[in-house]
Amino acid sequence: MTPDRVVNDLEELKSRYRINAVEFFDENFFTSERRTHELSDKLYGREISWWGEARPDTLLDYSDETLRLMRKAGCKMVFFGAESADEDVLKKMNKGGTQTPDTVLQMAERLKHFDIVPEFSFVFGGPSHDVDRDFERNVRFIRRLKEINSRAEIIVYMYAPVAFGESELSQLAQQYGFRFPLTLDGWMEPEWRNFDLRKTPLVPWLKPQHYRRFRDFERVLNGYYPTITDLKLTVQGRAMMKMLAAWRYKLSCYAFPIEIRLIQRFFRYRQPEIEGL
Repeated sequence: MTPDRVVNDLEELKSRYRINAVEFFDENFFTSERRTHELSDKLYGREISWWGEARPDTLLDYSDETLRLMRKAGCKMVFFGAESADEDVLKKMNKGGTQTPDTVLQMAERLKHFDIVPEFSFVFGGPSHDVDRDFERNVRFIRRLKEINSRAEIIVYMYAPVAFGESELSQLAQQYGFRFPLTLDGWMEPEWRNFDLRKTPLVPWLKPQHYRRFRDFERVLNGYYPTITDLKLTVQGRAMMKMLAAWRYKLSCYAFPIEIRLIQRFFRYRQPEIEGL
């Protein structure tokens, strides 16, 4: 859509439903800096916050002027598919472009100076002979990312093959014995219903302990760095959660964080990748 049409649609939504924020689900939203600059210019002063998704290597090429205007125009957060701390894994995912783990770190550092929150997703447990090494590498990278920009949002998933995917990683998954259901009834089985959430996908190379390590790390990470997208979580709730998780995060002790699980359940902690804003 042209910037004029986007703004007109948002103004109609604002008038009819009194919206004050919008989430753009468009993988190509930031492809053209000129379009982004024009749209930001037209959104400036309309009191509508917005969120979009981009590639880190694309936004790294943006000028300071455009990034500054984006923030003034209401851009609060940008989602990036960081995916992995291993450049070889990124190639197997067919990420394309010039994205590397280093561009992710550079993006986290740069957006810090424009008050735009970067949100990075990571995928654990891809088809590999050394799943534990992959896990440790990603954990170290996420911790480094947080040191660079503590406001960076982190979303973690377990690897789930894509149906009809042609990437090298998808082909490796088949070599390891992964198969999708071949019938509609197969897809209706309980173990497949939440497959797209990528929290407990059924893949033959992962063992129960891998899922447990993943969940434990995720829980400690979310405890020490509660997401800003949980709008119902109070300041006191964030402080209590962070205090309970602090020693575990600082000592890299993630196993069996029962106390964090209990306090997150008490405050009904919401994960954006599952429940949205």
